[in-house]
Amino acid sequence: MILGNLPYLKTLIIRDCIIRDHNEMIVTFYSHLSSLTINDCHLSINDIEFLLAQTPSLIITQLDLRHNQVGVLGAEYLAVGLRYNKTLQQLNLALNQLGPRENL
Repeated sequence: MILGNLPYLKTLIIRDCIIRDHNEMIVTFYSHLSSLTINDCHLSINDIEFLLAQTPSLIITQLDLRHNQVGVLGAEYLAVGLRYNKTLQQLNLALNQLGPRENL
């Protein structure tokens, strides 16, 4: 895998992909990564949670999850998960079906 040869990668952008199987999502991230963009991938909150669980020591300052399928409940889970995060400076959840629960 190409990423295995980039141990000092600081920014990773994944756009416009369809991942049908979690086994396809196993990626080795490095502690130098500070910006992660995953958009137009139609990922559910479970998919995103799985991806982020692969990076337990990741110190990230920007997380862009635009145009996925996070939903209201997923946004609530993210809020709880990020409650004590001291490094995240930007979070983008645009186009994720967020809004009042009764409108979903």
